[in-house]
Amino acid sequence: MKNSMKKVIFAVFLLCSSLLKNGTVHAQEAYHPFIEGNKHWDEVYYGQKPVSAPCSSVSQTDGYRYFFEGDTIIQGIVYQILRAHLVVSLSPDGYYCPPFAVDESRSYIKAFMREDVEKQQVFHYIDEREEILYDFSLQEGDFLDCYDIGGYKRLEVTLVDSVELLNGEKRKRLLLAYGGYSEFYHIEGIGNIFGPTYTAYGVVDYDVFLKCFVQDNEFLYNGGWEGTTCFEVLNTNENTVQKKIRVYPNPAKSDGQLTLVCNQPLKNIAIYDLRGALVQTIEIADLNFQQIHHITLNANKLTVGIYILQVQTTKNQIHHEKVILY
Repeated sequence: MKNSMKKVIFAVFLLCSSLLKNGTVHAQEAYHPFIEGNKHWDEVYYGQKPVSAPCSSVSQTDGYRYFFEGDTIIQGIVYQILRAHLVVSLSPDGYYCPPFAVDESRSYIKAFMREDVEKQQVFHYIDEREEILYDFSLQEGDFLDCYDIGGYKRLEVTLVDSVELLNGEKRKRLLLAYGGYSEFYHIEGIGNIFGPTYTAYGVVDYDVFLKCFVQDNEFLYNGGWEGTTCFEVLNTNENTVQKKIRVYPNPAKSDGQLTLVCNQPLKNIAIYDLRGALVQTIEIADLNFQQIHHITLNANKLTVGIYILQVQTTKNQIHHEKVILY
């Protein structure tokens, strides 16, 4: 009986040795969760600036720092809240020019997300329903059917490999293709190389990319852009934080778009000419959360010149900003 048991044990030992030698058995690598409170993402948007801007060669038009803080319940499901700090310009000339800094004095809600760590999947709540955002369990040849700004997309995993972070650590990476022409990466624990909330670059309305990723205060990933670093944090005593409203670009095109940033909930926005005549009114739909407002200018009523932008808060406070249109 003892001899038979020894033979069985020896046979099992030989089988395991053979499998390990041929690479058939691999140690399961630990999954790196996406939703954690010890990380943040710096994301930048690019676009055209007026030629008159002193930094017209620097095409950055917006910047945000994303981080998880707090949770909420939607339709009985607990979601973590992805928030954003605005990246502001410290330039004194009114243009969105360097130096840039993160304004931590206020934040707004970017997304509601949850994660199934066991299945290695990340979901977000969008258009009043839950949709999958990332799936790191996929293998080469698999498909990810996802929903984003542009509707439903079928993404094919064309490659599964790893990427080395700045500290030497390696993370699982999926190369996905959409429509056979657009390719982009999803990185475990980091997300899309264009930012944490994008499934596919093809559905993004703007030129955007991930500037940096930080975990446990360690700069780990620069979006693949050599020399890129994170934004500095703005001192809360800076005048830029104390200023209640900020408008850019300024000067702006008379048939273009203005972006208004305000640290208070708004009631309405009005544009007056220098004679005091009202030329355009914009009602604010979301009074509670929205702190960044994109204003489409009425080209039929606005010509080249100087205008006064009047902002009224929900507390009926009035603020004014001079806007130059060209």
